[in-house]
Amino acid sequence: MLVHCRSLDGDQRAPYASHVLVPLLLAGTGFGLSIVPLTMGGTTGVPASQAGLASGLIQTSRQIGGAIGLAIMGTAAAAALRILHQSLSQAVTAAAAVRAPVADLFLIIDESKTGSLLR
Repeated sequence: MLVHCRSLDGDQRAPYASHVLVPLLLAGTGFGLSIVPLTMGGTTGVPASQAGLASGLIQTSRQIGGAIGLAIMGTAAAAALRILHQSLSQAVTAAAAVRAPVADLFLIIDESKTGSLLR
């Protein structure tokens, strides 16, 4: 799924079904189909007295893995937003630098027309 997200071109008009829904359905189906076999593989051969311990260990490792994965994805998203924010702030600064002289020019033109009408 990360490979698919990396290949997106950033088109804001991209269809949701092909760019988001299909990869999420594939990932969800894969995760759902893998949970039961992984749990069975982790608890097979464990004595009945320790089956709860083995199951708890599997669930704990799944939770820790999810937390670490979320932390990595959050860090990557924050880094991407920081880069986007820097580039946007530079663009806004450049636009403001261009806009100010142009606005002053229109103000001068407007004042010269208004002044000539009042005379």
